[in-house]
Amino acid sequence: MKTTQILKLLPLGIALVAAMPTYAQVQNTAKMDTATQAQLSEKYPEGDFYRVLDSKKTEQPQLTEYFSTFCPHCYDFEQFFDVVQQQIPQRTFVEQRHISWMGAQYGKPTSVAVATAQELGVDKVIIPALFEQIQKKQHPLLTKEEFKAFFISHGVSATDFDSTYGSFVTLSRAHENDKSFTDLGLRGVPSIVINNKYLVEPKKSIDSAGYIELVNYLLKK
Repeated sequence: MKTTQILKLLPLGIALVAAMPTYAQVQNTAKMDTATQAQLSEKYPEGDFYRVLDSKKTEQPQLTEYFSTFCPHCYDFEQFFDVVQQQIPQRTFVEQRHISWMGAQYGKPTSVAVATAQELGVDKVIIPALFEQIQKKQHPLLTKEEFKAFFISHGVSATDFDSTYGSFVTLSRAHENDKSFTDLGLRGVPSIVINNKYLVEPKKSIDSAGYIELVNYLLKK
C-alpha cells in the first residue's frame, strides 16, 4: 500500500489518510498521556470523529472490527488494523466479527468459515487467506467441501474442520455477529466499535497516528 494512499471507506462516509507508518514510527502512540482526556475530547469531538451508540458499554477495554472478506475497503484496512492492534493497551480484548450480508449466496457460508477458523484458533491464517481468495483471485467458496479443502491446504486437519464447521457453537457465533451488527445500528463495513459504545467514524481526514490516538482515547473514555 502506498504511503500516500487514501482509503475511502464509503459505507461510513470516511476518508482515512492511510500513511501506513511502521511499527517504530507509531510505537509511542498508546503512551500519549501528555495529552489529557479533556484535551483529546476537544481534539476529537463527538459527531466529527465518533458516534455514541445506543448500547451498554463494556466494563473492560474492547476493540471490535465488523468486516467482510467481500468488502474491498475491509481488505485495504486489514494491514492498518494490524498496526492499530499493536498500539493499544495489552489488556484490550480484540475481536473481529464477519458479517453475512455481503457476498450474495457466498456471504453466510463464508461467515461460518470465519467462525470456524476462530473456534479453531487459526483465524490469523484463514482470514487473510480468504481475503486473498476473494479479493485477488476473485474465486469465493460456497460448499462445505470447498471450504474443507481450503482449510486443509492451510494446515487444518480434516477431523478438526469436520467437528467444527457447522457445529452449534460455530453457527451461533456467526449468527451473533450478524445480530450484534444490526443491534448496534451499524450501516457499513469496516466498522470499528470501541467498548461496544463508540463507533469510530471520522467525518474529517485523519492520519494514521491520529486514528490510533483516537482509538486509545475512546478505549479510556
